[in-house]
Amino acid sequence: ESGQLQVLGFTPLHAADGTLLAWLPPLATIPAGTWAGGSQDDPEADETEPRFTVTLEAFELSYFQLTVAEWRCFMAAGGYDNPAWWPGKAAADFRQGGAQQGDINMWEHLRRAFEAGELEALLQKSSMNLELREQVRQTVTRDAAGWEAHLDGLRRQSGPVTEPAGWRDGRYNNPLQPVAGISLYETLAYCHWLTELTGRRYTLPNELQWEVAARGQASRHYAWGDQFEPDHVNCRDQDGRFLVGAPTPVGLYAQGKTPDHGLYEMTGNVGERTSSAAREAPPYDTGLLTQIDDGKQPLIIRGGSWQGFRHLARAACRGLGFPDVRGPSLGCRLCHYPDAQ
Repeated sequence: ESGQLQVLGFTPLHAADGTLLAWLPPLATIPAGTWAGGSQDDPEADETEPRFTVTLEAFELSYFQLTVAEWRCFMAAGGYDNPAWWPGKAAADFRQGGAQQGDINMWEHLRRAFEAGELEALLQKSSMNLELREQVRQTVTRDAAGWEAHLDGLRRQSGPVTEPAGWRDGRYNNPLQPVAGISLYETLAYCHWLTELTGRRYTLPNELQWEVAARGQASRHYAWGDQFEPDHVNCRDQDGRFLVGAPTPVGLYAQGKTPDHGLYEMTGNVGERTSSAAREAPPYDTGLLTQIDDGKQPLIIRGGSWQGFRHLARAACRGLGFPDVRGPSLGCRLCHYPDAQ
């Protein structure tokens, strides 16, 4: 494990007694510049991808999605125990009892969509296969008593959060896999911990930083180019079939890395949380995110995932996720500002 991480460019950070404190990710510099975003002449685009131009300062982005090995260091440091890394009431409430709250919020969102007559449109844009879509329909169309019984069952499963969802599942805990099943609260706690440990400010990229890094000056449809290549990515095909069916170790899809900066798995594998609150059209949210004050505000997720369909893996596609959702296809990638210490 240690040797493999170092081959990929990760740097071990040790205490004076030799104890491993953290793995520091290798970072690519995305230069300052003016970039085009959104979609044009793309038959798979939708109304949430309007064209825009943005000027950004230089920033650094990890070559790889955050790994299980990195997350183990956070847990060994008491990452789920120190309230200083979980600022804000929403994060504190989540840490103390949010094990199922993300699922509850997701189901309530689907129920509201059904009541508003918008469920089918929402399902069509989702990464759910046909079987799961039918399960959703059967659940959200229950009568009032059945619906409340469904929510009560989820509430009884809630409890303190002490590790990522699925942490003990062999499908998701290979040290070189991207860590999955993490909420936005957990990702921010990790950033606070690593920033305190190193004295360098680590955070999540905002959605515009993520998009320009994935697309480059050419505004590519996918991280590698404009044409879909199934051997470049870990996602579903358009018929709903898994190409792999689980997260794969970072760096595996060398053919799919960005040609200009060499970033791996910007398309597929796990969906990458950003710091940007969901907005339907530019200007998008580019503020630095340090804590969540509104747990009901969805934020943007980018890159598609191993569970998602091909069209959701396009670099311009903007997914939504509530802060406390902890699905097995949700992860992140770290961002660092070169001049921020």
